[in-house]
Amino acid sequence: MIPELEHVFKKYEAFVEQLDGVFEGVRQQYSDCVKCKLECSDCCHALFDLSLVEALYINSHFLETVTGAKKSEILDNANTVDR
Repeated sequence: MIPELEHVFKKYEAFVEQLDGVFEGVRQQYSDCVKCKLECSDCCHALFDLSLVEALYINSHFLETVTGAKKSEILDNANTVDR
């Protein structure tokens, strides 16, 4: 983890947890409209912006957990898609 951002990431994680709780409440109250389920990827087909903290958070965890050939493969694929 990037030491200078550790406190920011902790606040971000707490915020995400709070948002997950709000979303769960909406999902329960409007279950006929919200069809999301565990491991669903329907929203992945939509375009979403990332905030700076989200991008840094994802990048930090990527750098910490993915190594070697897999890391190169992912970066090559991302570079191709980005073009």
